[in-house]
Amino acid sequence: MEYNDLRDFLRLLEEKNELIRIRQLVDWDIELGAISQESINRIGAAFICENIKDYGNTSCKRVAMNYLGNWRRIALALGMNQDAHPREMVHEWRRRHKELIKPVLLETGPCKENVVKGKDVDLLQFPIPKLHARDGGRYALTWHIVVTRDPESGWMNVGTYRGMLLDKQNIGMLLSPFQNWGIHAEKYLNRNMKMPVSVALGVDPITIMTSATPYPAGICEYDVISAVRKEPIQLVKCETNDLLVPARAEIILEGEISLDSSTFRMEGPFGEYPGYYSSFDSTPKPVFNVKCITFRDDPIFTSGLIGCGPHSKAADCDYMGAVTLSAVTWDQLELNRVPGVKDVWFDEDIWGTNVFVSINKAYYGHPRQVAFAIWSPPSGVYVGKYVVVVDSDIDIHNPKKIWAAIANRTNPSKDIVVIPHTGGGPLDPSVHPDIKMVTGKIGRWDRVLIDATWDDTWEERPEWGGINHPPSCLSGEDEVQIVRKKWRQYGFI
Repeated sequence: MEYNDLRDFLRLLEEKNELIRIRQLVDWDIELGAISQESINRIGAAFICENIKDYGNTSCKRVAMNYLGNWRRIALALGMNQDAHPREMVHEWRRRHKELIKPVLLETGPCKENVVKGKDVDLLQFPIPKLHARDGGRYALTWHIVVTRDPESGWMNVGTYRGMLLDKQNIGMLLSPFQNWGIHAEKYLNRNMKMPVSVALGVDPITIMTSATPYPAGICEYDVISAVRKEPIQLVKCETNDLLVPARAEIILEGEISLDSSTFRMEGPFGEYPGYYSSFDSTPKPVFNVKCITFRDDPIFTSGLIGCGPHSKAADCDYMGAVTLSAVTWDQLELNRVPGVKDVWFDEDIWGTNVFVSINKAYYGHPRQVAFAIWSPPSGVYVGKYVVVVDSDIDIHNPKKIWAAIANRTNPSKDIVVIPHTGGGPLDPSVHPDIKMVTGKIGRWDRVLIDATWDDTWEERPEWGGINHPPSCLSGEDEVQIVRKKWRQYGFI
């Protein structure tokens, strides 16, 4: 890797003309989010705001955004050629993360250059933005990692979950029981204990990419991060709990969450990943009480514009999610021994909702096995509302070719399968708010498989050349090779 931490990566982007430094005064209230949105829609530039309203004399004065907002920067984060195809990135991620590497623990690190505890804790020292006009408040946690530990096994989980600033020492958190830290939370609740929590902001790109990916329960994401980086990530122990955090992170928040519902405070709404407000309600949520903050000298706060949706080009979370979700979903298919999988892809414009799989179709019902294997794990609650399975000759990275397969290879009454009334993404705007309340805020999806493979029940026909579907009308490779040799003779350049 050409970088060790976020600062190194931003310097690398600057060398590659991929980073803009904004020295004009910028308001943390709406303007910062609007700059991110407009940058995404224009050229997708990464940027650092270095002059933020109300933050000229505070502990933190800078905010970085959009730094993974195109395929070139994802490739740089992976240490790959900038021209690498996303398909190559998926293969590379899968190759690396299968060989887990343990992190290393240091005595101290740059994240501890400044330590603030107790009554001196003041989250308002950090330029936390209000990203969308209708958000319920300033969202402190959009681009970060959250660290918790299983009180029984000691398994440490690293995930990314949103959090809204409530006051100087408290952040309202969206805590889902279907996520790994939700498993931890239930165990603390059953023990009538508060859950220790630490948050790291300003982490390196591989760390945020891994954190935002739904790895199975029991997997420590630090082992995955080390594997993808091809070297152990350096960690340090927190000041006030036994959790471990990246030594070179910009900012560390340490504290605890009470799972007693009487302590919950109002959080939301927030413009989430589909690009819509699924609800304008503010509802009671668990509170992350921050007891200690450590940070580097002149730290860089990180924020992400979530919620670009269909009205905007893809953002950081969409690009990185396409790669990592494709990788772990492909692993899930292998775990369920689904044969013949040639490619898996989550389009970057539709985070997690639509998944495309190409296969060498081997037997009757093969596409259905693909769909049910994707839907089976706990993380399946959030992914795969639509599963489209195509033959291996279809490029699933090209939506037009997928549509062509659907147009030419499906009989809708047979090949479009609807599985009604399953749990689904609670932030999906197509789920009515009342349904969310009925389902305990899980959401409800009617899941769909579109089997766009050739029908394997048809007989082989002589006029089709002995195959069981209409043959392609294109010239064969032998004919095209003859033409290629004479290409310049035709007058083409």
